[in-house]
Amino acid sequence: TIGVLSLRRARKIGEATFSEVFVLAFRGQRVVVKIIPFGRGSDVTVNGEPQQSAHAVYQEAKVTRVMSSLGGFVKLVDVAVVSGTYPEELLEAWDAYDDARGSENDRPGKG
Repeated sequence: TIGVLSLRRARKIGEATFSEVFVLAFRGQRVVVKIIPFGRGSDVTVNGEPQQSAHAVYQEAKVTRVMSSLGGFVKLVDVAVVSGTYPEELLEAWDAYDDARGSENDRPGKG
């Protein structure tokens, strides 16, 4: 699992309509973590759009795994499903990104 020390060093590096992307140190390597909220039903919105279904997230992971083996694409290390609220360290990284660049996404945990 990713520990508190890794989370404290997390930095948000990007976003998409349905996800937040962070970089952090894990087991001595820099890794990218993409967080996609899903599973609470299409009546819940994320950035003004219906939340992704579990099936849609599964399909994205499947395609990413296949593309991972091709040259020029990021290597997929793992896919995990977690539940609960965003860790405060990631929210702080989100806020820093928003302050520096302006985020088009809603802050995680709202709504």
